[in-house]
Amino acid sequence: MNNKRFLNYEVMKEEISPDNVFAMAEIIAFTEMRYLIGYKGTQMQKTYIDLYKDILNKNAYKRNKKEVQQDYEQCDKIVDSLNLTKNMRVALECRMAGLSYPEIGRILERAQATVYEYFIKCVKDIRRFMDKYRV
Repeated sequence: MNNKRFLNYEVMKEEISPDNVFAMAEIIAFTEMRYLIGYKGTQMQKTYIDLYKDILNKNAYKRNKKEVQQDYEQCDKIVDSLNLTKNMRVALECRMAGLSYPEIGRILERAQATVYEYFIKCVKDIRRFMDKYRV
């Protein structure tokens, strides 16, 4: 595993500032964990791998942040163009957040079948939008 690919060791030569403290902390934690594997064994190896994945994901997140923001803006435009009722919009936002139909029904104080009907209407509107704009 070549750590220099995702950790910038040059930051350790710079003067400490609020901008580079987090990067320094990552490097220190990563190298210390590698050292502790000899003492703690398998438990520390798992933690080391988790830290490695977290650092990689953080770096990928920084690169993709702008793309994700554009995706959210596009999604907001589509939802706004659907002219949904208040309950339909709340149901759609809840579903996008991962809630189930029964959970959404409890939030809206509606039957599960009513929530399902909201989504049938939303899907029809979304299909019309997609056909209209070829998104």
